[in-house]
Amino acid sequence: VIVLQVYGAGPLGVTSDEVRVTVRASGEATRGRILGGSVAPSGISLIVFGGGSTEELHASAGCASPSVTYWATVDGVFVGYVPGAPAVVNTRWQQAFPAEIPAHQPLLVRCG
Repeated sequence: VIVLQVYGAGPLGVTSDEVRVTVRASGEATRGRILGGSVAPSGISLIVFGGGSTEELHASAGCASPSVTYWATVDGVFVGYVPGAPAVVNTRWQQAFPAEIPAHQPLLVRCG
């Protein structure tokens, strides 16, 4: 189970929300597939990716919006990827995942 907790402070105080994603093992091949969660057509979603290339991630997300961003945590820091952006925008992602994204990688996806 992967749990994402988000906290925010505003004029009315502090609020929080939580999302839980459960990943189940499967006998099927998992490369290039979303194993847990789903990508909402708008907003931010938490998913677990079965591993593979960044292109396979993008295809599996199925986000029709031209405005999509992916984030992973690397050593406790969010690293983002924006498809079609200049290379300098995605440098840290390419450094973190030079060959492919590992299996069972939790990711945030912003679609729309």
